[in-house]
This record gives sequence, C-alpha cells and structure tokens, in this order.
Amino acid sequence: MKVLLIGGGAREHALCWKLASSPKVTTIYTSPGNPGTEAIKKNKNVNLATSPAILEFAQNQSIDLTVVGPEKPLCDGIVDLFKEKGLSIFGPSKQASQLEGSKLFAKQFMYQNDIPSATYEVFDDLPSLKRFLETAVYPCVLKADGLAAGKGVKLCFDKNEAIEFAIDCMEKRRFLHSGTVMLVEEFLEGFEISFLVLAAGKNYIPLELAQDHKKLLEGDKGPNTGGMGAYCPAPLLTKSQQEIIESTIIKKTLVALESQGNPFYGILYAGLMINSKGVKVLEYNVRFGDPEAQVILPRLKSDLAEIMLGVSQGQLPDKLEWDNRVALGITLATEGYPDHPNTGQIISGVLNIKDDHDVHIFHAGTTRKGSDLLTSGGRVLTVVGMGSTLNEARLKAYEAANAISYEGKNYRKDIGRGSH
Repeated sequence: MKVLLIGGGAREHALCWKLASSPKVTTIYTSPGNPGTEAIKKNKNVNLATSPAILEFAQNQSIDLTVVGPEKPLCDGIVDLFKEKGLSIFGPSKQASQLEGSKLFAKQFMYQNDIPSATYEVFDDLPSLKRFLETAVYPCVLKADGLAAGKGVKLCFDKNEAIEFAIDCMEKRRFLHSGTVMLVEEFLEGFEISFLVLAAGKNYIPLELAQDHKKLLEGDKGPNTGGMGAYCPAPLLTKSQQEIIESTIIKKTLVALESQGNPFYGILYAGLMINSKGVKVLEYNVRFGDPEAQVILPRLKSDLAEIMLGVSQGQLPDKLEWDNRVALGITLATEGYPDHPNTGQIISGVLNIKDDHDVHIFHAGTTRKGSDLLTSGGRVLTVVGMGSTLNEARLKAYEAANAISYEGKNYRKDIGRGSH
C-alpha cells in the first residue's frame, strides 16, 4: 500500500510513524513533513503546495490512501476533490468539516439538534460587540468564528481584556478573515476531556480518552495554546457519563450530519466540559488533536493503515486493540510562544535519546540546516513516555524532555499532575 500523508507537525510525525509500522504499507509520502518524518525509512518528504498539486501527485504515484492531518485542507474541501476522482482519502467532506471550520456553524448545528453547549451571542461588527462587552457577565469566552490554529479562543475576566481581544480579531485582523465574526459564550467550569471517535456515517467506535492541557503555564494559567501536553488513557468518566456523551452528543451529531446529506467519515473530536450539571460541548474538531494524537497512536495496537483505508471506503473495524500502558506527552515550546515564538535556535540532545518501546520523540517546529537541527515553530517537539502507570509514563517523558536543550526551551512541568 502506498500512502500520502498531508501535514508537517508532531501529529503528522506520529501518524507517519504509526502508518509505517503497518506491514501492508510499502511507501509513505509526507507533504511537507519534517525532520522527524524524514528519518522514517518507509517515508519520503515531498512539498506539494496546493490541493490540485496533491491530487495530481496522488494520481501520478498511484497512491492507495491519502491521510489528511490538519484541519485547513479538510475545511478547504480536499476530500471532495479526491472523491470526485474516485480516490481513497481519510477525512470528512468540506461541508461536514464546517463543524470545526466555523464556530458559528457548529453552535447553530448544536442548537438545531439539541446538543448541549454553552449559551452564546454572535457579532459581525466591532461597535456592537464592544457595546455588549461593556455590560457582559465576566468571566466570558470570546471566540473567532474561523480557523485560528488553536489561538482564536480567549477566556476574558474583565471588559478591558475582552475588548482588547475583540479589537485584535476584528480590527487588527490577527486571524485574517477568521476573526471578522465573533462569538461570546458563557464561561463553563469543570474539567475538559477530549472525546474522539472513529466514524463512518452514523456508525462509530470511540477511541480511548485523552486529556489535553491547553493553557501555556502550570496550574492551567496563561493564554490558550495549541496544546502543551496530554495523556491517555484519562480515567475521568464513569460508564454512565460515557453513555450520556455517546447518546446526547456523538450519536446526535453523526445522525444529524447524515440526515443533512453530509455523512461524516474520519475522526470526530468533541472537546467537552464536564461538571456536576452534566456535559457540554466546547468545540468540535474534525481530525486528530495535537498533542492527543501523540499519546493515542502509540497505544493503538491495531493496524492504522488498514483502519483508515476501511473508513475511507465506508467500513469500520469490528474493534480496536489497545496497549494497556499509559502514554504521557509533553510539548516543548519556544520562548515567546504562542504569540511571538523565537525560532532558529540549535536543538541538541534529541539523537542521544533512544526512541524505543517506552519513549517517542515527535517533531513539530523543527528544521534542518546542514547537520544542525533548529527550532522553526512555537511548538518544537512532543516527548512521549510510556509506562504501566501514569507516574511511570510521566517520569520517562520528563527524563527525556530534560535531556533535550535549546535556548528558550519552554514547557510545563505539571502534565498529568492534579488531573481530575
């Protein structure tokens, strides 16, 4: 089987590594990939800048399966493009991907289908939004409608903070067109969980639970990021809570999409807030989370390539096999992340860590210059430890993380600690 993988982050490195472990996979092409994927024997990095270029490459190379890692190509309609040509591709259609591509679409979808989520107001002009924020109840949550690489959501504790973020998005166009429509949501307290399922139409299989740590600083302080670490499995739900989530959120979502003529194929990710009052949806994603993928995939014993090819053709596996160990991943970031990452620093120590059964290093914001490995993005590496307990996994991950060095290395020291 020849596989084409789209993306260049730590999530895609983890996907490439797992796909390469399949005996059925002979060759992988990753676009654009990174130095981590480049080191995988079955893989070759390629640089395909546009969806038509990706399609042409897949046709010319007789690719059997294309896997899309990040959200933007999905929201831009790459799956529709491939399916029109009869090619197998793993991921949802452009219309189904609007669950992530537009927060307003997602909120309206949830309200129409009686799926629990926070109350909200929507604004498409700055003066109206500023007037609302003058008398809003704080804390509240501001969200840019479109894609913003995980940085378009801000928890605001007072009107000054809220108005500053609103100006950033709507006037200064921090997220370009993504911030021209803004949502204001009620603040929900509780604990967050990442609930991912493998879906084919109305049918699905839950993946094992992961918990992401989105805040930059220890103790869940500071700004939102793309994710500073995660662990899996996260034993945070009772059986009855899981059943409620599946019946009131997952099933309703998939049935509604199918009834609208937009059946969902791929990974559906529901970011949930859980408290004494129940469960509410914070957000949908239409692909693996990052860093969740880096702790879910090392625990998956089933053949990922076989699973993804099946789903792309409308078939779910009967079951998924899991390693019974715990995986914990730490994001190593740069100084200044998330707003002003300082890049171009030489990274040392990565080659001294044995990537084995217990420790995995997944590259994100890295690049090669001659023989040097340099930082090239805000999130640099995900360091994953595996162990029979959460504590053992944490110790292995932090031991490896501490062995890696570069100027301005920034990471949380409390991943998996004090988790609910």
